[in-house]
Amino acid sequence: MRSIRLRRLPILAPLVLAAAARLGAESCPALPPPTGSVVTVSTVSGLVAAVNGAADGQTIQVAPGYYDLDGAYLRITAPGVTLRGQGGDREAVVLDGNYLTTEIVQVVASNVTVADLTLREAYDHPIHVMPSEAAATNGTLVYNVHVIDPGQQAIKVNPLVPGGPYADGGTVACSHIELTDVGRGHIRDDCYTGGIDAHASRGWTVRDNLIEGFWCASGLSEHAVHFWKESRDTTVERNVLRDNARGIGFGLLDSGTVARVWADAPCPAAGGTYVDHFGGIARNNAISANAAGLFASEYGFDCGVCLWQACGAQALHNTVWSGDPAASFSSVEWRFANTSATVTNNLVNVALRERDGAAATLAGNVTGAAAAWFVGAGSGDLHLAPSASSAIDKGVVCGVTDDLDGEPRPRGAAPDVGADETGPVVPPAATSFHTVTPCRRVDTRSASLGGPQPLAAGSLTRFTLVGGSCAVPSTATAVSLNVTVTAPTTVGHLRLLPAGGAEPLASALNYTAGLTRANNAIVGLGGAGEIAVRVGQASGTAHVIVDVNGYFE
Repeated sequence: MRSIRLRRLPILAPLVLAAAARLGAESCPALPPPTGSVVTVSTVSGLVAAVNGAADGQTIQVAPGYYDLDGAYLRITAPGVTLRGQGGDREAVVLDGNYLTTEIVQVVASNVTVADLTLREAYDHPIHVMPSEAAATNGTLVYNVHVIDPGQQAIKVNPLVPGGPYADGGTVACSHIELTDVGRGHIRDDCYTGGIDAHASRGWTVRDNLIEGFWCASGLSEHAVHFWKESRDTTVERNVLRDNARGIGFGLLDSGTVARVWADAPCPAAGGTYVDHFGGIARNNAISANAAGLFASEYGFDCGVCLWQACGAQALHNTVWSGDPAASFSSVEWRFANTSATVTNNLVNVALRERDGAAATLAGNVTGAAAAWFVGAGSGDLHLAPSASSAIDKGVVCGVTDDLDGEPRPRGAAPDVGADETGPVVPPAATSFHTVTPCRRVDTRSASLGGPQPLAAGSLTRFTLVGGSCAVPSTATAVSLNVTVTAPTTVGHLRLLPAGGAEPLASALNYTAGLTRANNAIVGLGGAGEIAVRVGQASGTAHVIVDVNGYFE
């Protein structure tokens, strides 16, 4: 290590830390201890050498300390590599670019994990996820990472050229991404910065993060979370977004050249014209603006959830609060002719805006929220106070079954409006397990069971398991099943989860090209009695078979 020294880190308001902590320990468990090949490093030169020489599936542990990179960078090109701080305390392992390292971590391979680290002062992007020239990069996991004062966007995801390959199926979870007043002075190019910025990316999940401070005195920062340039199927949930010029963005451009062609034509209403984001859901996010400097800036607080040329986007159960509505433009807005949005159960105190020919279906939203409705509106703690009678039990049912803290909703006569759900959390009733004669519910080789096409690399596909020939009742909460992969074209893994739920860290099944493998699993049911299957491959396809042998209710 070149030096170990103390650095003055930003001090966060206690109530903001409390709000972030309430995101829920159950949603952010510590990663399990590393297994397999593990290399532990304690110097910059050792770290660079370990990354450059990493074997497939290897874990590189960085010992606690402060590492001045001063131009050195880490480019991960082997699949399945994990780069993590030793011990799990992200504040104990600091990689500092000192605005000399352009990008601290580059991810150019599939199924890479970056975890338990603090990354600060990259000249450009602290984390950059991209494909290689020949292969996609899928299944990236950024977990329990603290990013401080990036020179541009904190996490960048993009293809190298239009037409791909692409970087799909990643997750950013349980992390803290921030731009401080000191770091703001290093932003250049008319405020070219932001939290997470992804181009032409499919199936990413951004959950349980605290992202704050992305604004400039002049110029307009990108969003705290932004997926655009033909991105698709993004999930942004349970995040606390504080004092950002723009909160969540699906899409931005109103026109362009179609570069990523989808075989299933996800927006037929557009008639082949340009769409900047397909599908996607922003739910249970707490978005606030209170900083005087933000309100005094050139653009103020621009928007909380921004759906621009976004076909099929959903904004559900978000809370958007501004301490200065006069210096704020919109809480949720939908813009441009190919935008068709669902805007439901959002709690706001700034206008909901329709712009430039966009269309949206609205239900259950409450405008005109007051500061007294929240535990700490001025500090960004947007949990509901008992006085929020205009929001409590006033929502409509829209398929969202948890809240900002990962706790169940509804817990009253109807869902609460906004990101938080009030009321006591009742322990689940005792469950009973019922066996069924083993019954095939999914076989992507068969047109009648979810096929006949295989599942694509990086895809997240829902399958209904209730009803049908297996006789799983609608009251079932989970199923016992056997999952099989067959004819995979390359190495990969499957992850199983309740439809609409958080993606697990562990895979249910790992495999190599051409192999048929099976494993047992118990999976919760979400949505309308559905599970979802994530195919963690860098490229190609795989067939999936699901046989049900029992259920819980």
